Amino acid sequence: TYSDMLVSWLFLLGLSAGIGTLNCYLFLRFPTWERVWGVFTRPLLFLSCVFYLFESVPPPYNSYLWYNPIVHVTGQMRRSIYFNYDAPFVSPLYISIISIVTLLLGLLLLHRNSRDLLYR
Repeated sequence: TYSDMLVSWLFLLGLSAGIGTLNCYLFLRFPTWERVWGVFTRPLLFLSCVFYLFESVPPPYNSYLWYNPIVHVTGQMRRSIYFNYDAPFVSPLYISIISIVTLLLGLLLLHRNSRDLLYR
């Protein structure tokens, strides 16, 4: 339904804003973090259940994938598109907490160190 799709887009927007804000600070403060982040996120497409279903991952590994917030966004989007797909693993609370904590932490760090970062 459209409401599930809207929820998925809101999850993605919040997650992007939070991680983007935190990365904005980290890129300015630690220049090598940009390269580390690039290496870290390269396999993220394969680890986000885009090409396969979360339910098809064997039990020891699916518990590790559950901590990837993009897996929840992907599951929510699949739930909105396919009427017979149920995604019981999707946790709106988990995505919201990750989004809010990273956004507030990024904003706090940017605010506290803005003068130091601008005059570097």
